[in-house]
Amino acid sequence: MISDKIILERLPSKDEIEKVLTELKTVNLSKVSYERIYKVLDTLLANIPICTAEFPIGTEICRGRVHQSKGLFFSESEISYRTDYENIRMQRANDIKQSMFYGSLARQMKDCNEQWINDGIVTLLHECSPDLRNKKNLDQINRITWMTVGSWISVKPVRFVNICFNQKAKDANPIISESHNEYERAIRQDAKERTECILKILECISDEFAKENCPSDDAYKVSSAYTNFSITELFKKKIPVAGIVYPSVRAEFKGINVALNPIDVEECLELKKVELFKMYRDDSEIGIALTSELVATDLGPLNSNFKWLRGIDPIQQPDGSLRKTMVPYVHDSYGPLCE
Repeated sequence: MISDKIILERLPSKDEIEKVLTELKTVNLSKVSYERIYKVLDTLLANIPICTAEFPIGTEICRGRVHQSKGLFFSESEISYRTDYENIRMQRANDIKQSMFYGSLARQMKDCNEQWINDGIVTLLHECSPDLRNKKNLDQINRITWMTVGSWISVKPVRFVNICFNQKAKDANPIISESHNEYERAIRQDAKERTECILKILECISDEFAKENCPSDDAYKVSSAYTNFSITELFKKKIPVAGIVYPSVRAEFKGINVALNPIDVEECLELKKVELFKMYRDDSEIGIALTSELVATDLGPLNSNFKWLRGIDPIQQPDGSLRKTMVPYVHDSYGPLCE
């Protein structure tokens, strides 16, 4: 859905829109404050629709932590959103000292050996592990890395701001493309001759979430400001949203990331399973080998005391050995997604 019916008279002029978009694309963000960017967006986005999507009950969201040693986590608080606020840097969807729950949507897909694997875990690997992105210097890849993955399930419908107007993401991900097409139809119906201006703005915002080279945290100022702006504006209009959903840059736009407010994590999500994966460099050139080593479904009182067990079906094979899943360096080496 889009947040409002578009009132053409309230839109900024075409020249005003072009001027602001040019400034946003060319400004040195290290020289401008977050607050100034927020104010610019507040002016630019007057009466520009905010696109949202609702995920149904039962939606799975994965969140991972990569660590070099096999040390285990034993409580939800250790793998959920951060609480060390003083140490939180600006990221794609949060300001400095602002905690957000970053995760990836989980769907089932086939790997290059035609085995089913959780797409959310693949996206997390690309987001969290530089080894998977280290395609040029394979000899520098750590032989063994560990990743703990929590799987949360939504117990209520969850609405997000939906970022889906970047061209690369539309071309790479059919889900993003479908969302984009649906919103564009609704916008064209309302905006008529002003449609292209509105689409340019939404594309500019989406491009900020799709930045591939971010030399410093300053590069995230626009996407971070838009996250907080859009959530605040929708709250004023009594359209509560839990956070924002956007394509994963590091997974070459094939995966989908989410960033939720901590209060909505506690209200809408429930941790169901935690799994410890071992990643290691395989001698083949396919990519990183992945095995499920330990799993916890008994999480203890209030998810505070995980009971770890050795990985079992479907990872374990009949002879007792752990099945090895190959995660390619390039995310689109996988077969087609299973919807």
